[in-house]
Amino acid sequence: MQPEAKARLLRRSIREQAPFWLEVTGESMGRTIHAGSHVLLDEAPHPRIGEIWAWCSDDDDATVVVHRALGRGRDGYRFQGDGRLERDPPVTPDRIIGRVRQVRYGDHLWRVGWRDRVFRTARLLLVTAARDLARRALPAPVKRALRPFRRLPD
Repeated sequence: MQPEAKARLLRRSIREQAPFWLEVTGESMGRTIHAGSHVLLDEAPHPRIGEIWAWCSDDDDATVVVHRALGRGRDGYRFQGDGRLERDPPVTPDRIIGRVRQVRYGDHLWRVGWRDRVFRTARLLLVTAARDLARRALPAPVKRALRPFRRLPD
């Protein structure tokens, strides 16, 4: 299925089947959203910096990705997982599904609000800036050696 078509179907499901919970399987959001969590999605006009959104990747499976918004560029929205060092490729508006409002993990349920948006985004931007600075300062052999370690430490 094409990512745009899958995103369109999921957006319709959010509108028609409120509340709409989606299971998260990966670890790319670090300690913010654990594998096995469920996220509550809702409609919103567009991603704002720091909000967590679900969107369809551009691969053959149109995998649903849940990552934090970092802004918008000329070619689409920018996202990055809290537990990753690399930004995601740009995401076009037609591949965006919805905004994460709550997270449920086991017996715990919490709302994703302004504190998460401010503090986690600041941490993510600081780590990303430090990574970029280190890349410019490190010699090429060290950079190659560090490539396998693309996750943030816990």
